[in-house]
Amino acid sequence: MQQLDEARCRTIRGAQIARIVQEPGLCLNPVMRVGDQIAEVVRAHGRHDRKSRREQSEAMLREVGFSNVERVYKAYPHQLSGGELHRIAIAQALVCRPKLVIADEPTRSWM
Repeated sequence: MQQLDEARCRTIRGAQIARIVQEPGLCLNPVMRVGDQIAEVVRAHGRHDRKSRREQSEAMLREVGFSNVERVYKAYPHQLSGGELHRIAIAQALVCRPKLVIADEPTRSWM
């Protein structure tokens, strides 16, 4: 098995391979707005300015079924329902358009 250094792993994780966690409420930062947490994934894996990161994050929120994107983008995790938190986790996983997505709970209905 080939070993990858941490720097190389970071370029793959999130950008090429992403994971949708089963308990997103435990993985989200409780003092950071959820939209900023999605934008942080974009920042970590690309060279985008703040406006572009926000636009990509808002577009992904729409893709996962949110109609009131502005409200959700500005919300803290505790202000969202369990189903909404699952969609946030999906948005985080998909925002960089990875080639492979691993779902902890692949049969859960999210829409």
